[in-house]
Parts: sequence; C-alpha cells; structure tokens
Amino acid sequence: MKRLQTAITLAAFACAGVLFQAPAAMAADTQDENLNATSAVTGKLRIATRAGTSPMYSLGGNTTVNSSAMALDDKNWQKGVDLARSALRSKSVSRDTFPLANNNLCIGLTFLQQPDEALPHCNVAVKERPRQWEFYNNRAIAHYYKGDYERSLVDYYLAMTFSGNEEVLLENLHLTLRARAQNQPHTGGPQT
Repeated sequence: MKRLQTAITLAAFACAGVLFQAPAAMAADTQDENLNATSAVTGKLRIATRAGTSPMYSLGGNTTVNSSAMALDDKNWQKGVDLARSALRSKSVSRDTFPLANNNLCIGLTFLQQPDEALPHCNVAVKERPRQWEFYNNRAIAHYYKGDYERSLVDYYLAMTFSGNEEVLLENLHLTLRARAQNQPHTGGPQT
C-alpha cells in the first residue's frame, strides 16, 4: 500500500509540473546489492536486472531466450534481438518464456534506436505479465527514447506499484522529469 501511495504522490507532483528531486544517493550511478553488476547502464536510464532472477532469463527454460538475455547483459543489442527473434520463430517458447522473449526484444530494439519497433514487444511483455515491474520500466525507457515523456512517466509510476527495487525507478523518474522540464527531446542512442 505504501508503494501505491508513493506512486500516486509522485504522479500528482508530475501532473502539477513539480520537478521531482531525487536524493543525491539515488541520483548517483550506484548499484543496489540485488542488482547484477552487469546491468545495462545506458546514459543514465537503467534497465533493471537482478542476478539469477532477472525477468530476461528463463531459469531452467529456453536456452535461446537465456542466450538472448546474456547478450543484452553484455550490451550486444543486435545479438540479443536476433536470438530473441529466433526463439519466437522456433515455436519452442513456452507460455512462461514468451513474455521474456518479448521483453528481450523490447530492450534490444530500444537500444538499437528502434523504439517504435520495440513498443509492440514491450506491450506484449506487460500484457502477459502485468505485475512484472521491470517490464513497465523497460517500456518506459522505450517511450523515453521516442521523446514521449508523459507515457514514460506513467509506466514508471505503474512499475512502482509492483516494485521491489524502487531505486532504479526513482533514478529513471528523476531523469525523465528533468528531460520533460527542460523540454529536450532525446537525441541519440544508448551510451554504454
């Protein structure tokens, strides 16, 4: 309930045009103890992945989906996309791995500077696993790269209702609110 209240409060501030100021400790590029040290850091927006339990991986499941996730962890966006597409074409993905493969496409295509192509995959991942906060975070990043800060913020607020790791979301929220306040469209691709 507290997370929902926090998300609603932040949404009210955003709608009122108040710029959220994240504490300095949250604004720094620090890693939470639960985050994998190889989490993708792109510019300053962060993709949330947790070592061993990342929603990009299918533990004990589809090896092609797992290989896709490993490529994305290594910031090899094209290889990650190719492997995720291969998994989906092979029809070997289960009901459990289907949203993971789509989430991997969401991430990879976004950072290949193709957010328009990424968003349908982001939407599938969210639809299939509507309580997976990382999927909302990743879709928010795709919206950010399109310059659609309002939709990006909505997804960050939704992610907060399910999040167990609010630091990543607060950092991403802060950066998105700052970009919106400065009315600066995002230009360029990921910076690793």
